[in-house]
Amino acid sequence: MGLGGNQTTTEFHSEQRLTLDVGKITTGKAGMFSVFGGYRFWKNKFGIADSSGIPFTTESTWITGATIAF
Repeated sequence: MGLGGNQTTTEFHSEQRLTLDVGKITTGKAGMFSVFGGYRFWKNKFGIADSSGIPFTTESTWITGATIAF
């Protein structure tokens, strides 16, 4: 049983990212600047079953971003 007496279930969380090391391509210095894109899928978020009637128990979203090192 979860919080509030609700029945919980098994979660499935998957996140894949594809990263491009732009710093290595442009300056030859690896790990300085990267950009990425990906996809996240999260079923039964926080252990709450889709059939519980609570909205937003499944997350499905595209992800983009950049990282920089100093």
